Amino acid sequence: EAFMTQAVTEVKSIIESWQPDVVIASDDNASKFVIKPYYSSSKLPFVFCGVNWDASAYGFPTDNICGMEEVTLIEPLLLQLKKYAKGDKIGFLTVDNITGHREAENIQSKFNLVLEQRYAKTFEQWKEAFNELQVQSDMIILENNSGLEGWIDDEAKAFVEANTKVPTGVILEHMTPFGLVGYTKSAAEQGEWAAAAALRILNGESPKDIGVTQNKKGQLYINMKVAQKLGVRFPLAVIKMASRVD
Repeated sequence: EAFMTQAVTEVKSIIESWQPDVVIASDDNASKFVIKPYYSSSKLPFVFCGVNWDASAYGFPTDNICGMEEVTLIEPLLLQLKKYAKGDKIGFLTVDNITGHREAENIQSKFNLVLEQRYAKTFEQWKEAFNELQVQSDMIILENNSGLEGWIDDEAKAFVEANTKVPTGVILEHMTPFGLVGYTKSAAEQGEWAAAAALRILNGESPKDIGVTQNKKGQLYINMKVAQKLGVRFPLAVIKMASRVD
C-alpha cells in the first residue's frame, strides 16, 4: 500500500508537470489507482489498455476516457486442449495476486466453466500446485508466472518436461515453454491500438466517440518437448499454422 501511494503521487506529479495532451495508461493498476480516482471527470484525455475483462469496473468509458480491454482467448485454447485430454476437468494455476484471481473469476463466469484453482507466491508453491493439478484435472491452464519468488526459467522447463501428465495450455507468449499448447494474446495489439487512438485524439476526435473495444488477435503455439513427454502427435494442419517451441 505504501509503495502504491508513492507511485500514484509520482505519476500525478509527472502528469501535472508535463501537462500532456493525452495519456496512455497500461494495465489495471494505472486505471484503478490513478485514472478512476483522479481523472475520470477531467478534461485530460486518457487511453487505457491492458485492463482485464471489464473496464466498467472503473466506470469507463467516460467523455475523456477510451480504451482496449484485455480478454483471454480461452475458447480456441480449450478447443486445442480437449483434443488431447481424457476428460473435461480444467485446472488453473497462476500467481497469487489480484490479476490472477480476477482472471479465474472471469473465465468461469463468462464461459460457464468450473476451474480447479491453485495460486502460488513462490516457485516451490507453483511446482507443488502443478503436481496436484496433474492428478485432479484432465487439462490445465497455466496463466502467468510474473512475480513468482524464486522462478528460474531453465529449472521450470526441466520440471514441466519431467512432470507433465495431462495437457497444459498457456495464454501468454512468455509461458509457451512450459505448456503443451498456447493460444496467446498479442501485447502489440494493445499498444498499437492505444497509440492509434491517442493519435486520433490529437487530431481532434473525442475519446467518447472512440469508446471501448477488446483484443481479438491470437497466435497458436505448440511445445514439441512437452508433446513428446505426453506422446502427443500434432496433426499436420496444426503444425503448419502454429509457432513451434522446441
